[in-house]
Amino acid sequence: MKIQSLRNLFRRIKTRITRARHTHTSQSHVTDIDHSDILTILSSDRRRWAIEYLSDHPPDSTVTVSDLAEHVAAKENECTVQELSSKQRERVYIALCQQHMTTLEETIVDYDRDRKTITPTETPARLWSAYRAFQRSLDG
Repeated sequence: MKIQSLRNLFRRIKTRITRARHTHTSQSHVTDIDHSDILTILSSDRRRWAIEYLSDHPPDSTVTVSDLAEHVAAKENECTVQELSSKQRERVYIALCQQHMTTLEETIVDYDRDRKTITPTETPARLWSAYRAFQRSLDG
């Protein structure tokens, strides 16, 4: 039980440090991201759809994992959010919480595991824009 308490403490400290780093105190705010991290993020459809969704939200805003999961599930099932079944929502929500948020948290968002909220930086919008430009270049 003590190890879990220490992990929670370290997670809170990391979150505060990360949030402080992403707080907008000037007009320019750039987060460095490694090329291998970009490839890892973009290697998953679910993460790409998450980036698409997060790119529409201002930096330092708050997004719930539930809302993100609905967007990703709708994309995955090629339907609207209203047409999703609870099973489809749940499957994506669990995968986001257990796998994908860890990858995104380490690189482009702040993730509050306790509240299940995401605070995007400017990086999702920059990454999505670059990805879309790359797609267009392949389409000719």
